[in-house]
Amino acid sequence: MNEIKCDKYQINIKVYQPKDKALAVIQLLHGASEHIDRYDDFANVLASEGFLVVGYNHPGHKDNKHLDNRIHFTKDQMINYSINVNKYIVDNYSDLPIIGFGHSMGSLILRYIIAKKLVKFDHVILCGTIQKDYLTAKSASLMNVLLLGQDNDKATKLSNSLAFEKSVQVLSYDQDNINYFTSDKYCGELFTKSGLKALIDISQYVWSNIGIKNLGVNIEYLLIAGSDDLYSKGNKVVKLSKKMEKNNCLVEVEIFDQMKHEILNETNKEEVYNFIIKYLKKSII
Repeated sequence: MNEIKCDKYQINIKVYQPKDKALAVIQLLHGASEHIDRYDDFANVLASEGFLVVGYNHPGHKDNKHLDNRIHFTKDQMINYSINVNKYIVDNYSDLPIIGFGHSMGSLILRYIIAKKLVKFDHVILCGTIQKDYLTAKSASLMNVLLLGQDNDKATKLSNSLAFEKSVQVLSYDQDNINYFTSDKYCGELFTKSGLKALIDISQYVWSNIGIKNLGVNIEYLLIAGSDDLYSKGNKVVKLSKKMEKNNCLVEVEIFDQMKHEILNETNKEEVYNFIIKYLKKSII
């Protein structure tokens, strides 16, 4: 594990090294209430195909926890972690194409820091990204009301239930993955008021017209999701791609049949791995 300084915190980064000279470097952003170790298999496969992968835990997650049994962070902390990791990559691997890969909450953070012009990427993969619809907009508004008056470091099941589906069965059809998630003490923890507020603020910006417009024309995007994903629902990802294209973004979309939210952890995850590797090698040539 390497450590880099981010404000007053140390960020532990995991670097998955290919045997030979790397084709590109990938910054990997995990989802909410989980951790980077769940991506070991995926990252190792990428490394075996020649990609150097840099992963890390978001603030409040696993080794970056500051409160027991709760995921607590501020918006600035969340954003600064990812910016600083990107700076580390730019400083150390400037000769390589830089690829951003974000899953779920990680994809929202990725969209935010790109739209705010805070980072450098040549290609971006948004996996299971979440886009605004009537229900998500209403949930965000209701959460803002429920969070009024709460202490920043407190977590309530009611507020969290509006942000995250209560049943872990939405994650995948693969039951081994479900069992792994439920048995891991660092998965499924509640967000504090501060964490939820940060997630709402990030989401509302990336869902806005300006948040989509500012994704830029100099980055190539790939949007991937499962057809049975409760969060992205496939069709919402396609609609997002259309909005991005109207703003002159270069976008490709791939929807994987009979997969839920965690397409990297489905029974037939090799199909997803192979598609991503083929896309990346095609893109960087």
